[in-house]
Amino acid sequence: AAADKLTIRGQVSNATPGGSLPENMQAVLLGFSGMNPAFDATTPVAADGSYAFEDVQFDPEFVYMVRVDANGLSFNSDILHGGDIIGGEAELPVKVYDTTTDNSGLSVDRLHVFFDFSNPGMVQVVNLLIISNPSDRIVIPAEEGQPVVQYVLPESATDLQFEDGQLGGRYVETATGFGDLMSVSPGTGQHQVLYAYQMPY
Repeated sequence: AAADKLTIRGQVSNATPGGSLPENMQAVLLGFSGMNPAFDATTPVAADGSYAFEDVQFDPEFVYMVRVDANGLSFNSDILHGGDIIGGEAELPVKVYDTTTDNSGLSVDRLHVFFDFSNPGMVQVVNLLIISNPSDRIVIPAEEGQPVVQYVLPESATDLQFEDGQLGGRYVETATGFGDLMSVSPGTGQHQVLYAYQMPY
């Protein structure tokens, strides 16, 4: 018979060379049924970075993920699908990173620009940028409210819209356009920005 309980273990490690783990960390196990939260549990992380959740509710339709807060940021494990678990145990390691405010190493891997001429006299310009951080540190704002990356808009641009945020939230208005407050994690193509605006045509 399939097990109805599960043990989930993991190791929290600092992926920045020379970096250390904060003390008194907590690991949070999140379970989802479809898009809806099913349960959550918290356990302390040992000094060596290990953690374990025992007697976890198992369902092959569930999705499991572990979150750890470190250096003022949240870091997540990969997503584990219940249907992929064999036996009564699974592992979900979590990588954390030290931080930096130096954004000079960030690069745009891909830029897609779309034009919509369906409204007479106007054109909607949609920009999708895929950004990479090749360093071993997560890039954060230099100070609260200061963008990690800034974007310049044409002077005649109006009706600025975002896929996942708004001005006053993740994004802030600047003298030449807008800025993005979200930190950029290490990796290739890990950061995405999609925005659109209208221009006279």
